[in-house]
Amino acid sequence: MNYRFSAFEGKTMKKYPLLLKSEMVRAILEGRKTQTRSPIVPQPMNIITGNLNKEKEVYRQFEGGDKLIKSPWQVGDRLWVKETWAVHVAWNDTSPFQIEIPNHGIQIWYKSSPPKPPTIGKWRPSIYMPRWVSRITLEITNIRVERIREISEEDAQQEGIDFYQVSPEGNGSYRYPFEMFWDSLYDKKGYGWDKNPWVWVREFRRR
Repeated sequence: MNYRFSAFEGKTMKKYPLLLKSEMVRAILEGRKTQTRSPIVPQPMNIITGNLNKEKEVYRQFEGGDKLIKSPWQVGDRLWVKETWAVHVAWNDTSPFQIEIPNHGIQIWYKSSPPKPPTIGKWRPSIYMPRWVSRITLEITNIRVERIREISEEDAQQEGIDFYQVSPEGNGSYRYPFEMFWDSLYDKKGYGWDKNPWVWVREFRRR
């Protein structure tokens, strides 16, 4: 079961960073990724559906009472993608936030888009990407809440998974490689597939 958020009229559009692995950046560039999921923090014990679409809030039920968890985003907000990047080797010892702005003609390379020329410097983690270096902006078109194991085959594809893989049960699916991908990101953080956490689902289109 999932719960959808409707657009909020009259709101001010906001911009948020979105860290992605190189394979997911490639999926966006190729038009294969139109969704992204992340755990709700803190995790609800239960989702109560009252007024969800009207108020765009998630009700967190816990021992001793109820508490509201509001969506961090709204439909129409923008996500600017942070990915692994590099500049000329001459800048290797310079902090990413001290590198000159783009009107100085600095060449940017992205790990998701080879080739790698000999003049390229070290790869810089996505977390250290300044806003001006980002080349991809996404517009949120829908937000919903669900448990991670509720993901469908179609949605697993829309997450950027582009191949079938046979699970231990012998079933071929897109969900199984997505399960492996999810655990690589969140299992050590306590939100593994086996825990079946509640997640935010953001659907988007490239601007």
